[in-house]
Amino acid sequence: MVNAVSVIGAFAGGCIGALVGGNPAFVIAGIVGVTFLSMGNVPAAAVLQQTVEYTLFTPCICFAGGVAALAFAANKRKYDINGLNLNKALGFTKDPMTVLVGGIFGLFGFLCLNLAVYFKLPLDAGALTVMLSGFIVRLLFGNRTIVNPKLNENLLFHKEGISHWAFKILVGLVVATIAAYAVHLTGIATTGFYISALSLIFFLRDGDFPVTHHVTLIAGYATLRSGSVLTGVLFGVLACIVFELYQNIINSNVDSHIDAPASTIATLSLVIFTVFPA
Repeated sequence: MVNAVSVIGAFAGGCIGALVGGNPAFVIAGIVGVTFLSMGNVPAAAVLQQTVEYTLFTPCICFAGGVAALAFAANKRKYDINGLNLNKALGFTKDPMTVLVGGIFGLFGFLCLNLAVYFKLPLDAGALTVMLSGFIVRLLFGNRTIVNPKLNENLLFHKEGISHWAFKILVGLVVATIAAYAVHLTGIATTGFYISALSLIFFLRDGDFPVTHHVTLIAGYATLRSGSVLTGVLFGVLACIVFELYQNIINSNVDSHIDAPASTIATLSLVIFTVFPA
């Protein structure tokens, strides 16, 4: 729903993403999402949800605002920061323009999200928005090529070894199985997604903590649309592989962030929504 409150909320959400950092903002989105999931059908929750979850802490608003603000601040070369370090809160800059860029991209995310929903695009509108926003940020504030300049070298996946891929697939299998079964029980596709987002609070402390929200959401979508937990698990594992492709193509050896999980969700949700229409 587009109104003055939601527009102001979107701008504020983008500013929050700039101030606290993209990843911390996404963790907050996970906390908010889990909170509303736990509230069930409480009448007051629906009113609060429209402002808090669907504007302030929608990832394509708060997270995308943080990505844009970080790239802008890094591009100015005034601060000793890396345009890929989404854990970094930017309040230290005390720069109103940095916060304003976050707010502007929060509004952009809100606009794109609503346009995608209005035109009923058959994919996850939020993920598409995060992906598109990241590309625009790179065009505006990036200093290097749009895609990985060492693409040919990085796409030789056999160099990673069988053990590497066995590990990735095993993690995907475990996470997708749990997520698909949870969605089967609750009937809510985002059940695993919000838990994955919340779990990234550990990623803020340890960069080796696994990022799984692309797996859990895709497993959730596939389970709900197909009615099969097994189908959900298979798509969840596929999400692990597609994520690695995107990570190597658009998010390696570059100086700004285009979200590989969002790109994975946008791509595979398009497949799922097309093969299993509602």
